[in-house]
This record gives sequence, C-alpha cells and structure tokens, in this order.
Amino acid sequence: MFKFATSSVGVALVTSSAILGIIATITTCLRVTVRTSHRVFGADDVFMIAATVMAIVRYSINSHAVHAGYGRHQDELTEDEYTYTNFLSWLGQIFLFTALCLMKISIGLLIMRIKDSRKSNIFQWTLIGGLVLTNLEVLIVLFAECRPMSAYWNPGTGICWSNKYRIYSIYIQVGFSILTDVTYSLMPAALVWRLRMELNKKLGICALMCMGLCATICAVLRARSLGLRTNDLSWDYAIAAIWGNAELGLGTIAANMVLLRSYITFFRGRKVSSSSATTARSHANTYSLTRMGWRRQHTGIDLAAELDSTVVHDGNSQYGLTSSGQVVQVTPEKWK
Repeated sequence: MFKFATSSVGVALVTSSAILGIIATITTCLRVTVRTSHRVFGADDVFMIAATVMAIVRYSINSHAVHAGYGRHQDELTEDEYTYTNFLSWLGQIFLFTALCLMKISIGLLIMRIKDSRKSNIFQWTLIGGLVLTNLEVLIVLFAECRPMSAYWNPGTGICWSNKYRIYSIYIQVGFSILTDVTYSLMPAALVWRLRMELNKKLGICALMCMGLCATICAVLRARSLGLRTNDLSWDYAIAAIWGNAELGLGTIAANMVLLRSYITFFRGRKVSSSSATTARSHANTYSLTRMGWRRQHTGIDLAAELDSTVVHDGNSQYGLTSSGQVVQVTPEKWK
C-alpha cells in the first residue's frame, strides 16, 4: 500500500506519471510501427525510443519513491525513509535530464530531415550542442555536489555544496530548454504552413506541432517550484518531479503526435494522391529523391502516389508532403 498522507503530493505524482507514461509509450510505438512500415525509420526515431525508455524508468522510480514516502514532509518520515526517498529522487533526476536531452535531440534531428539545408543544419546542431551541454552540467553537479556522493541523500554524513549551485544549474537547463521548445514548435509549423494543402489540415498539423509549448509551461513551473533554500527534499522535489514528468511526457507525446496524419493513413490502409503532383512512369528513367537528407533511387514509380501535396521552394527544387507524413525534395529535371 502507498503511504499517502493527507498533505501528500504522491497521488498526483503517481497518477500523472502513469497517464503520461502510458500515452507516451503508445505514441512512440505508433511512431516506430509507421516509420518502419514506410521504410523511413531514422536516427530521430532511435533517440525517441531511448527517451521513452528513460522516461518509463524515471516514472517507475518516482512511483517506487512514493511508496517509500516521497511526497511527504520530512517530519512525517523516519530517518531511513527520508534517506531512501532522497536517494530515489537523486536517481530519478539523472533519468529526467537524460530523457529530456534525448527527446529534444530527436526533435532536432526530425527538423533536419524536414528541412535539409546547410544553414538550418548548422542551427540545429548548435541547438543540439547546447542541449547536451546544459543537461550535462546539471548531471555533473548532481554527481559532484557531495563528497561522499551518498551525503546528498543522507545529509550530515559528508560535505556538500550550497543548494544554490544545484538550483542555478537547473535554472540554466530550464532557460535553454524553453528556447529549444519555442524553436522546435514554431520552425516545423512555419515549414508546413508553406505547403499547398487545405487550411484545416495546415491548422491541425501546426496545432499538433505547437503542443510542445505545453512542455515549456511545465518547465517554467518546474523551475519556479525550486527554491534556493530547499531543505525538505522529500516534499519540495516531489512537487518539482510532477512538473518535470509532465514536461517530459507532454514533450514526447507532442513530438510523436506531429506524425498523427501518417498514423491515420497507415491504419486506414489508403494512399493519398495529389492532383498537383506530377506522375512519372518510366522503367528506363531513374529519378533521385532526396528524403529527409538522404538519397534513394526509384525506377518506374508513380510520383503522384508518393506525394500528397507540393510547394515550389525555388526555381530548382520542388517540395512535397508524402502520404506517410514525410517531407521530400524532388529536383524537377530528375523526374521529367
């Protein structure tokens, strides 16, 4: 039985973690199923799988911690219970920051597959580098804060830095996280908005992409819940854990639900063709299709079956959104 107290936030932590964990797992499984079936499984999918696994481990640790007394005030716990919940809180933070980093790297790689240009790639790799550094610095603080390390979850048994160093490191991570959330939400939406498709479809896809902004709000609330004088770790960090889990879960779900249209198409088993796409049927000619940054050769393929809608980007290239939810770039002289 869970040792919930009247003032405990354990119920909220376990319930929200369970709901978000289930939905995140389902959407990730859908993503992998559709991507592999369309043979467009890529590095972004690998990172999303890793992030989901890390999230599940994080949620499981939190649930076990609540069973031990996490989410209750220090004076409501025995010394052993308080020490154990602090250890599980420390362990859970390692999985949280690792999962957040992997999840956002996945989004960055997806954007690079959508818009494969030198400037865009440099920008995305810069963001990814910032993500790695800002999440790594939090992990370094967690490992280096106390000597011996066990003094973190067993106060008074060693020497530890002031709490402000840990909190400031989290503030830095949250600040950069907000920047990437806004960027990763608005950039894909801007790209989709330029496609020639029905307005309601555009609005639907853009709305899904902007769901990531909900994770931004959770990141702000997570930072706000942490004070520079955090002493009641079993209570204070449990509140922060609720917002951290919500940020991770909503971010994962939003990133996966961007591909909702391809899920629907996949399970309906239909291929959507566009009147604006050009049909190329020739067993003698081979055209080159650049899809998400890598090239595949096709011979005798009906391009209209590949593209759902197209938009001319410049005088040399034409872009389209496939029925599987992928953006492709086709060089006109290649598929005449």
